[in-house]
Amino acid sequence: MAGEEVTWRLQCPDRESLLVRSWLPRGAPKAVLLVSHGMAEHSLRYRQLGRALAEGGWAVYAHDHRGHGGTALHPGRAGRLPAEDGWNVLVEDQHRVFEAVTRRHPGLPCFLLGHSMGSLVARDFAIRWSSQIDGLVLSGTLAPLGIRRRPSEIIAGLVVAWGGAARPSVLLDAMSVGRYARAVPGARTDADWLSRDPDEVDSYRADPWCGFTCSAGLFRAVLTGQVRVEDDGLVGLVRPGLPVLLIAGGDDPAGAGRRATDATAVQYRDAGVRNVRARIWPGARHELLHEVDRQETISFVRDWLDKHLMS
Repeated sequence: MAGEEVTWRLQCPDRESLLVRSWLPRGAPKAVLLVSHGMAEHSLRYRQLGRALAEGGWAVYAHDHRGHGGTALHPGRAGRLPAEDGWNVLVEDQHRVFEAVTRRHPGLPCFLLGHSMGSLVARDFAIRWSSQIDGLVLSGTLAPLGIRRRPSEIIAGLVVAWGGAARPSVLLDAMSVGRYARAVPGARTDADWLSRDPDEVDSYRADPWCGFTCSAGLFRAVLTGQVRVEDDGLVGLVRPGLPVLLIAGGDDPAGAGRRATDATAVQYRDAGVRNVRARIWPGARHELLHEVDRQETISFVRDWLDKHLMS
């Protein structure tokens, strides 16, 4: 059946083993979509997207980042990254998955979708290897650091120096995820900032592989990545012909509403990227693929992918 879920493991040179999940069509696929998930979640949460696209002939692959889901293996490793060069490890893992998948599907077009933290991974992937992908989809990308950059770097550095990179950081969590949670008036839970659908929120909170407090090292790595992808000089390395789609909720605290999406779209256009489209869902929060109107979002993304497959 189309969309049947298969998991496998990909060995890395440092002996880490990434869990990779796939949803495949009944016959030969027409194209490939790679998915890069967000912080404190995992690839299984993209099952609905994967199945929908597989029904339309796409081969969809999503791996669990280090410190997440089946790659972490047990909760004691949740949210951890290698102490050194953590951001590069995340991005290089994504490219390693890309290489493994394209070996399975030689010659097929390959698109990359990243959500939240995963959108930063995808943006950095495009800086390094935009010539290797056929399109980029960014969901719920993060608000520009602006004047927060230097204080955030100092605080993250101090937290790592005092407590170590592997220790979960309540302080850094409160400065990021906690700030998003506080932005929703009359919130029922601390995860309401993710979606207006209470069932989706409750499912997230009940999942032991979601919503954990990440290590100081992971927070620092994501900050490093955000600084990179906001560097106009680096964004200038993205090939001008790369199709880019940005999607976000109008009430997403992590993206400051639509500000993150608009700023990122402008950055790509200013860098000479010609085909950039942004779509905002008014009232929606951070996780469009788990929102009340998620079927509309999935259909929109599928139509955009199919359109750019034919162009």
